[in-house]
Amino acid sequence: MNTRPKTPTARPIPTRCVSFDNARVDVDTAIRLRWALRDIKGKRTKLMPVSPDDVRTLVELGLIEMRDDVPVLTNEGERALDWS
Repeated sequence: MNTRPKTPTARPIPTRCVSFDNARVDVDTAIRLRWALRDIKGKRTKLMPVSPDDVRTLVELGLIEMRDDVPVLTNEGERALDWS
């Protein structure tokens, strides 16, 4: 008869998540999106273009809008930066 205690099963380590404008994203993504908002606000997108995926995410969140193919902060985007 085997009386050895069972070893606990390995559990996945949860990734730290944060709420970024009411969306649940991992910490790295939230940091990257916040820096993208700062670059857009500072009109630095020609020097450091924001990735198309990040632009799409920020548009979906309502934090930026495109005007003449240039990303511009919405009022919500301004509030998101002012909050931090």
